[in-house]
Amino acid sequence: MALHFILQHLDSPGSYARILFVDFSSAFNTIIPALLRDKLFQLNVPDSMCSWITDFLTDRRQFVRLGTHVSDPQHISTGSPQGCVLSPLLFSLYTNSCTSGHQSVKLLKFADDTTLIGLITDGDELAYRGTTITKELNWEQNIRSLTKKAQQRMYFLRQLKKFLLPVKMLVNFYTAIIESVLTSSITVWFAAATARDKAKLQRVIHSAEK
Repeated sequence: MALHFILQHLDSPGSYARILFVDFSSAFNTIIPALLRDKLFQLNVPDSMCSWITDFLTDRRQFVRLGTHVSDPQHISTGSPQGCVLSPLLFSLYTNSCTSGHQSVKLLKFADDTTLIGLITDGDELAYRGTTITKELNWEQNIRSLTKKAQQRMYFLRQLKKFLLPVKMLVNFYTAIIESVLTSSITVWFAAATARDKAKLQRVIHSAEK
């Protein structure tokens, strides 16, 4: 399936693909029976089956055996047993709502193995080391991304001001955390930036000075 998507996309000139393989750690152990039950209801699974599965996963007992020694039993109410033939199916249903939000990204799942395929075509925006480059070398999108990231970090600066920290410490925080974002690759894009985009940068700076 993955190869089909990739080869079909690569038939178009100027196209390429990126693949990310995701393997969840202890995936089956993360299943919460109550959430799984809700998802099964949403998928129109019969009530009797939902109740049976919930009962199967709830208040299970497990213990450790080492030679002739056996630990005290522990009651488990999360996860699905490793090695159980039902566990891969339950995890697939549990993560059924995890879907791609963009038509150029394909999400393929098999039990706890997930593959993300990014289908890329020339002309799309390209982000290189935090700098967004467009086909027209228009830096509006790049500056919008930088100001958004800087504004998000402004929250932490405002919180630090509430603790009445020394001005020098606040300046050091601004320089390291906020200014470093606003000036990322600035020698590449600043000269070509529009007055409107430069004004956006100034607003963030003035906000930090208050």
